[in-house]
Amino acid sequence: MRHYLTAGWMGLMLMLQVGCASPSLVVQDTLGLTESVTIQRQQSGSDSNLTSAGQWLVNCQVQLDTFNSNELARLEVDFDTESLVLITLGEQPSSGYWVEIMGASQLEDRLYVQGVANRPSEGAVTAQNLTYPYGAVVISKTDAGLLHPEIESVEGQAKPGSE
Repeated sequence: MRHYLTAGWMGLMLMLQVGCASPSLVVQDTLGLTESVTIQRQQSGSDSNLTSAGQWLVNCQVQLDTFNSNELARLEVDFDTESLVLITLGEQPSSGYWVEIMGASQLEDRLYVQGVANRPSEGAVTAQNLTYPYGAVVISKTDAGLLHPEIESVEGQAKPGSE
């Protein structure tokens, strides 16, 4: 059964860091008429340095460095002209968890990020090792002040591009 990911599965909406300023709370909003944001580069996988579930809009190298992630560094973000959007699922008990960012749009100071998060089906055979799923995209530099994740939760699905 499909449903939209809310505070339930990922836990309470975590803090969002915008730019290099103090974090502000993520607030859900569903306004219409947004402008599409082009995804320039994307990557997803598992990174043991990304242990907390959350979503971030990263606008400077100092902020990116706080994640201590070699995986994210490989995206080679030019923070003069680009921003990074990061969605993490935190520590998970097995393989089969993944997250993909599929699109983004902006309305005024709000950046809406669309994606899919998967967990394995009950009873699925999965590798029993800790994973730290994340999805990241590089977009043109944005001055958005709020990040609104619109992540659909699915179960037992193959990761896009893995078939």
